[in-house]
Amino acid sequence: MKKVVVKIIIAEVILVALLLILSITHVSFKKTLEEPETTYYSEYDSRITMGSGVNTQDLPLETGAIPEEFYTPEEKEFGKLVDSLPIRTEQFELQMDFTNNKIVVNLSSPYESSQKAFLSWLQENGYEDIAQTNFFINDR
Repeated sequence: MKKVVVKIIIAEVILVALLLILSITHVSFKKTLEEPETTYYSEYDSRITMGSGVNTQDLPLETGAIPEEFYTPEEKEFGKLVDSLPIRTEQFELQMDFTNNKIVVNLSSPYESSQKAFLSWLQENGYEDIAQTNFFINDR
């Protein structure tokens, strides 16, 4: 009889130990499944957090990409222009200088008429909101 009681006690201890291990594992596994609060940084809005009303579903977590609605019209135009570079015409040539984050404008001779043509081209193509400080004008 004593052997049976000892076996039952050992079985109960093992069962309690297994239940304890399972409950700890379940809590630990549940915590890994919960999404931590993630903070995204932008130059314009200091913090955008999960649950802040921003649709973070569209934000690629791995890249740190900033949604388009956070950019100013000037920045959108600048990005659109940079994506279309290099551009070559008879009067000017545009290239991106990524080191200085500026667009290099190489003007052809005569420089004054080439610069006027460049400024006119900016207006005609919808880039008039880009600040002149984003361009480095080079008279070849």
